[in-house]
Amino acid sequence: MRSHWLCEFLVDTLADRMPFRVESLIRNIVITVDTEHIHDSAGFDFTPEGESEKPEAWAVRDLKQLLAFENAEWIGVDIRGGGALDGSDLQTQLKTKEISGIVKRLIIRFPRQRFGIKKIQRKPGSSHTTFHDLKPYWTPPTAQTKQNLQHCRASFEELMQIQIAEWTRETSGRITAEDLNWKSLL
Repeated sequence: MRSHWLCEFLVDTLADRMPFRVESLIRNIVITVDTEHIHDSAGFDFTPEGESEKPEAWAVRDLKQLLAFENAEWIGVDIRGGGALDGSDLQTQLKTKEISGIVKRLIIRFPRQRFGIKKIQRKPGSSHTTFHDLKPYWTPPTAQTKQNLQHCRASFEELMQIQIAEWTRETSGRITAEDLNWKSLL
């Protein structure tokens, strides 16, 4: 199911026309996020009056709804688009950066094998879909991974681990000793 349809899917109208939330009934679900999301707010330069920051991208808003799936046995997120299957193309990099924080929260909320994320593609004129598992990119980088980057020996997966750690690094509203000692590896 495409991410922008999730909101409508989650509220069912019963025979008595009363809305009923279905999150607790879902056991398995796959949500597709397009790299070129035509329904995305990230392309708009709109900030609601009284707010200092732009609203979050709609893909992030949509994926946040998955946090309520308390009985889910498995949740998948498919990033669909062209470019490199490993996600090294610019469009997939931008989409990965955009959703990296909520994906990290979903991995924590649905540990072990209950959550997956992959890049999917269907070649023109083919009914065959290919995919690449992206979940290892959310594995925190090891000291060896950081050293590999500094010595120009990092694999693409190691680079992604470092990028996602940087993109999802949380800071408090005030500067701490940890913030002063954080050295960006990018």
